[in-house]
Amino acid sequence: MTHYLYLASNDELPENLIEFGSSVKEDEMKTEQNKYIFQYELHYELKISELNKAAVLLREYLESNPYNIIEIIYGLSSNREPCVVKEKESIKINQLTGKLMYDLKMDSMLEVRGRKYLL
Repeated sequence: MTHYLYLASNDELPENLIEFGSSVKEDEMKTEQNKYIFQYELHYELKISELNKAAVLLREYLESNPYNIIEIIYGLSSNREPCVVKEKESIKINQLTGKLMYDLKMDSMLEVRGRKYLL
């Protein structure tokens, strides 16, 4: 069993994120704690430089879609065990970096909101 970075959103995330992982939309995976179904599972052990590129794509996505939200979950990939979120943090678009994703704790989630996201 391995932990991966999962990406979810209330809308379609950019297809070019596939460069950093694989699509998991067909599995309809999510945790009980996050709102949206996972769309991408990022490759295991990406380097910070690669995560920085993914972070740029995600920031550009939220700049173009200011009412949207992205959830980044560092969760378990397992057929037997559910993916859970034990810790959640909300951040602004400009705070999202590859280093922040790299340092995300196991079983935790970052919620990144577009600048006009309504609560």
